[in-house]
Amino acid sequence: MAKTPKFKKELNKMNLVLSILIALALWVFVVYNTNPTTTETYRELPITITNEENLMNNGLAVSAVSQSTLRVVVEGRRVDLQNLSESDVRATVDVADAGKGRNLLAVHITTPNNITVKTQSVNSIEVTVEDLVTKTVETKPIFDDETKSEPVVTEQSVDEVEVRGAASLVERVAYAKLPLHSDEVIQEEKTFEVKPVPIDRQGNEISFVDVNPSTVTVKAIDGEMKTVNLTVHVSNAETDDFIRTYDAPTTMKVKGLPDDLADLDSVETETVDLSNVNSTQEVDLTPILPKGIYAADESRFLKMTVTVEYFETKTFDIPASQIKIVGKAQGLKATIDGSVTVTAKGLRKDLDALTESAIHVTVNAADLDAGTHEVEAEIANRDDIRYTVSPSTVRLVLE
Repeated sequence: MAKTPKFKKELNKMNLVLSILIALALWVFVVYNTNPTTTETYRELPITITNEENLMNNGLAVSAVSQSTLRVVVEGRRVDLQNLSESDVRATVDVADAGKGRNLLAVHITTPNNITVKTQSVNSIEVTVEDLVTKTVETKPIFDDETKSEPVVTEQSVDEVEVRGAASLVERVAYAKLPLHSDEVIQEEKTFEVKPVPIDRQGNEISFVDVNPSTVTVKAIDGEMKTVNLTVHVSNAETDDFIRTYDAPTTMKVKGLPDDLADLDSVETETVDLSNVNSTQEVDLTPILPKGIYAADESRFLKMTVTVEYFETKTFDIPASQIKIVGKAQGLKATIDGSVTVTAKGLRKDLDALTESAIHVTVNAADLDAGTHEVEAEIANRDDIRYTVSPSTVRLVLE
C-alpha cells in the first residue's frame, strides 16, 4: 500500500525530532566525557594589597600582613582550565578604609566568568597599618652576581632616592639597590633603566616601601677596583676663639678600566673651607678623580669629622724675680721694676697642665747702656698656647 503525503510529512517530523535528540545526546556526551568539569589548585597564590594610595593620602601605610599567599581551588571545564594562566586568578585585599593598627580584612578572589572558586584556605588576613613617613637614602648599583665586583657607573640620573612607607619599615631602609645583570655590563658603556629596591643593613629587601623615582637611569661599564691613598686639604682651621681639628680617611676605593687604574696610587680632595664650621660635625669630602676613574660605592660619600674646641683662658701673675734678662752687657747690674700678668689662651687640656713655673717671660737688654729703660716683655714658650703680657713693657734699670 502506497504511503500518503500526510504520513510522509509525519515521518519527516519524527526524523527531525530524533535527530535533535541524538545531537543533544552527543553534545552531552562530549561535554561531560571529553570536556568534563574539573578543578585546579593554586597552592601559593600571592595576595595583592590594593588601594594603598588611598591609605597614604590619609597619612598611613601598610607595615605587615599576617600572610602573603593562600591556597585556592577553582572549578571549571577542562578546556577552560587548560587555557587559564595564574594571572587570571587573583587574590586581593583592599586597604582603602583601613585604620591605624591591626585590621582584619577580607581576601577577594577574582576569576574569569567561566571559572568559579571552589575553596580558599583563608577568607581574611590581618593587615597592620602605621603612620606614613619618608626619608632620602643613597643608591648603590650592584651586580646580581655576588661573585663579581661592583659595576663602574659612569653616569647616573640620581644619587639618592626618596623612600616612603610605614615608619618602622622606612627606619630600616639603609640604601636603595640598583640591580644590574652582570652578563649585560661589558667594557663598553651601556645605558640601563633600573628599578630601585629598598634594602636594610643586612642586605634584605623591604616590602611595602615605595621608592621615588621609580626608575633610575644608569650608564655602566665592567671594570676593576683599587685602594689608593687620600690626601685631604683644609683651610681656616683656627680662629681667635676656637680651634678645629679633623679626623679624615687616609685611603679610598676607586674603580675604572684596568689601564686607567694602573698608574694611580693617590688622590687629593678639593680644599675644604672650615670657616663656617662652628660646632663638631661631619663635613663632605670631594675627591679630585682623573678622567675615567670613579669612586667605589663605599667611598662615594666620603666625610671627615671636624671637632671644634673653644679656647679658654688662664692668668698668671709673674713677679720681677721670674722675668729673665737676656743680652745684658758684661759689667752691668740689671734690675726690673714691677711685675706682669700673663694671660694664657688655649685648650682646656693644655691649660690644666700649665703652671706658673712653666711660663718664661724675658726682656732683651742687648745694646742697652746704663740707665733706666722701658723694654718689651716677651714670652719664650714655644707651644700651642697663645700668650699676652700686661703691661707689655717693664722698667729695666741697668747700673
